[in-house]
Amino acid sequence: MDPGWAGPRLPNELLLMVADHFHDDPQTLCTLLFVDRFFFHAAVPLLYSNPFKFVRSRNKHKLTELILASVLHTQRKHSQSRPSTSSAKEFTVAGFLARFGLLPVDGCAPSPLLQDAFSGVSPTTTDYAQHLKVELPKEEHNSKIDSILRTKPRLAKADSLTTVFDIRGQEIQVQRWVANTTATKRFYSRHPAECVWKRLSALLIQCYPASISALHLGVYDSHWLLPLADKLERLHTVHLQRAKAMEEDHLQDTMSFICKNRIAFPQKRPIYLRFDSEWNTPRVCDPPQGMREFKREQQWPRVALYEAVGSPVHMNASPCPRFYEDVSSSMRLNSLDSFVDMDRRRFKYGESLFQQAFLWRCQNLRALQLVVSDPKLFSWAMDVPAGLASRERGTRFPSKLQELNLRLHTGTAVLKDAIAAYGQSLRKLKIRADVQAVHHRVMDPAVFGDWKLPLVRKIEIEVAPNSIIHIGDFCGPLMETFKFTVNNTRPGPEPILIPTGKPDRLAPVWRLPRLKTLQLQGAAARQFNYGSLDHCPNLEILRLTTSSYDYLSGPVATVQPVTHDNDCFQATDCSNIGPSNQEVRWKSDWILSKLRNLELAGSPCAAFRLEWLKGCPALTCLKLISHNDLEPNVLLCRNDDSSTVSIASPTDDQLSTLQTRSRLGNSLTCVTLEGPWIISEDALLTLLTNYAPKVTELRVERIDKDPIPSSDTVTWHGSWLLRSFRKAMKIHQGAAQSAGGNGGRATMSPTRWGKLRYFACAYNLSWDDKEALGLNGISLFEVDHYKMTGKLIFKMGHQHYIRKKDMI
Repeated sequence: MDPGWAGPRLPNELLLMVADHFHDDPQTLCTLLFVDRFFFHAAVPLLYSNPFKFVRSRNKHKLTELILASVLHTQRKHSQSRPSTSSAKEFTVAGFLARFGLLPVDGCAPSPLLQDAFSGVSPTTTDYAQHLKVELPKEEHNSKIDSILRTKPRLAKADSLTTVFDIRGQEIQVQRWVANTTATKRFYSRHPAECVWKRLSALLIQCYPASISALHLGVYDSHWLLPLADKLERLHTVHLQRAKAMEEDHLQDTMSFICKNRIAFPQKRPIYLRFDSEWNTPRVCDPPQGMREFKREQQWPRVALYEAVGSPVHMNASPCPRFYEDVSSSMRLNSLDSFVDMDRRRFKYGESLFQQAFLWRCQNLRALQLVVSDPKLFSWAMDVPAGLASRERGTRFPSKLQELNLRLHTGTAVLKDAIAAYGQSLRKLKIRADVQAVHHRVMDPAVFGDWKLPLVRKIEIEVAPNSIIHIGDFCGPLMETFKFTVNNTRPGPEPILIPTGKPDRLAPVWRLPRLKTLQLQGAAARQFNYGSLDHCPNLEILRLTTSSYDYLSGPVATVQPVTHDNDCFQATDCSNIGPSNQEVRWKSDWILSKLRNLELAGSPCAAFRLEWLKGCPALTCLKLISHNDLEPNVLLCRNDDSSTVSIASPTDDQLSTLQTRSRLGNSLTCVTLEGPWIISEDALLTLLTNYAPKVTELRVERIDKDPIPSSDTVTWHGSWLLRSFRKAMKIHQGAAQSAGGNGGRATMSPTRWGKLRYFACAYNLSWDDKEALGLNGISLFEVDHYKMTGKLIFKMGHQHYIRKKDMI
């Protein structure tokens, strides 16, 4: 190459990124060997890596090397920029690392990037340690950092107590290491990489304190971090660690650190305090009253630390008895953004009034998570006169609350009060109602819905069967996600609660124009009105699931609602259920142009037909789960013609000339059939040709041929399924060739029929079937490699197979 044509030399870190980008392309890596010396050293390890690894490593150590090289180049540059009259010693890599108890490994062969950093040539163009906020991935297994650096065999006496910062994502943990003790030496010998990592973290925080955003702080060692408190200008999260017993001086040092950082940076957002698991008091064998007082003694430092912050951003009062009494009235709550209290005994010990007063002060609250045991907790919301002016109403209600998470242990009247208090500003609502205690027999009618939530975007409801009677209307012009789950219960000796009314009456039509995800389970799926699909044009994910006790054994027109999901419900009077009512419950023509994922389980799956999805051209994933073990379902066709749509099937003499056309478009790529299914060979071919011609992943659990032969064996099912797929292959190849011969456009390539890449089945294959079908078994470690190469993989039982012609 003419030297005059050469452009500017690319930095080593950019070359490293380019080489790593082509780690799955050996041909390109071989080409890079002749481009640059650095490329040669970077590409050779990638070429000789094991391609049959079950889990491919992303080589996290490369980012560590990049950060370390950047630090060394930056520190060398700072040392060279000092005046020559300075008494500082000349910069050396060994001397710099020795300050933090680290030394380079003798005789190691580092990467070209670190080799240049140790020798002081080809400096990096950017100080990455400053811009990455010390977000290094922690190497737990297969660590290579100890092959580059090692700890000093014995620290100096002055360094016997060393503050070490352990990086975990964005978090930095402060610990004290006593290097001259036997326990520490034993830890160093057993965990060399861990020790190197901790000291490397100390190096980073000493050199880049202004980049730290989150910090793990042990209250017993907070005095070692006090000198850096006024240098952590970006610190916003502190994870507090404590021992089971906390001394007064430890608490004062921690409070001093928080106050010093707050005073040094008054314009910064208040620190977000998080407490580790050691703050949760272990259980003691004391009476409830005595244990509650013991917990209060253990948790009172939490309140003092919140007061040290000044204006806390997040507060968690769950493990703190009498928290609201201990909080000073002078604490500023104007910055409180999130509040959590999961203590269900507030009402029992008479703390509800203090809780109400505290919530009234949180006018700027955005997220609230509570366990509600007091039925009158939000009763103040209903006491406001209806004609109250909007400006005055805004001063009495927290108008900025966006996320509300309630766990109800009382009637649903408190939910109505909460919606009245916060509903106008809510974006996310999550409810868990569990009314199973005997003393809650008398309750208000449990109707979920009919709420005014103009700004809500996500609703998640999880209730017990005895907590719900009817699902009301949900009209959310901005709602995008709706999940409603009714947990199943088994019959007991005595029903806990027997509500009145018909549990399976149809829910009203929901008008949700922006809804993207709809997930209903249990009674919520049974009460769903399929007419709502006409008013959800943007629906992308639909999941309807009922329990295994639900079944539909007849045609759609005679299906009756069942109550197996709710064993405490009384039997429903089904005398007025007929075809006219079922036309509303079931909908045979779905027009959902954006639907991508569809999952049906239980009774919705039994009544479902693929013909209903003609108006869903974007469907990519279909999952059907059958729970009926007594009478297996029949896919696509039934003996009773009144309950299914007639589907034409190709014959043997039409295999080479059949023009395949997808009835669901060409987007369906993943089909999963779980549970028992009975299907004829023609119906299976119809599924693979007319409905899913481009399927790439097919999973079946238990599928039987209709009719089932007398000599039925497990291995026979597997060979029958694979032979059906080979027939489908011939259908696609014949259709493509016929379309090409007639001058038309083939729907798919004959060499990549359907593009099927993975097939999973619960049945095994016999030795004769494997030889007849031309399959070879592969190990579990080779599956990932063949998936990356795009080869067709069969999983029969617990064994993976691949075609002999695809073997490498």
